Formats: sequence, C-alpha cells, structure tokens
Amino acid sequence: MTSLRKRKAAISRQLLGRRMSWAEEDRIWDSFPPVGREFGSPDFERLMEEDYRNGVGVFDRALTGRFLEGVRIPADMRVQRRKRL
Repeated sequence: MTSLRKRKAAISRQLLGRRMSWAEEDRIWDSFPPVGREFGSPDFERLMEEDYRNGVGVFDRALTGRFLEGVRIPADMRVQRRKRL
C-alpha cells in the first residue's frame, strides 16, 4: 500500500492537470471569432434590430405569451425585505 503522502501528491498532480486542460479549453473557446447572432458579433446590433422588426426570436409575441401563461402572481403577495448584513 502506498503512503498517504504519495497518494496525496498523485491526486494533486491529477487535479492540476485537469485544471490546466480546462484553462487550455477556455483559451480555445475564447479564440473563436463570434459569428451570426452571438453577442460580440460585429453584426449583433443589426441582427437584433432585424429580429425586432420581424417579430422573431426573442421578440416573438407568441413565445412570450406561452412562457407567461402558467405564471400566477397573487395581488396580495407579501414582499420580503432583506435583512441588513
């Protein structure tokens, strides 16, 4: 059986390797140029205005109605105040 110190060192190396691979993956995703309707795209504002004029995507009234259809907020609902920290 290996010692606790060796086992802890092995686990630490594995975790460090995972963290480094996650950082590399983040760098790869960040290097992709934005395209289409993504935020940060050079055409984002133009495409959002076009969607608004056409009433599609997030501006579709049918979708908004469908999402709010099951939401019921009572008129006498109590407001909970936050406690001071």
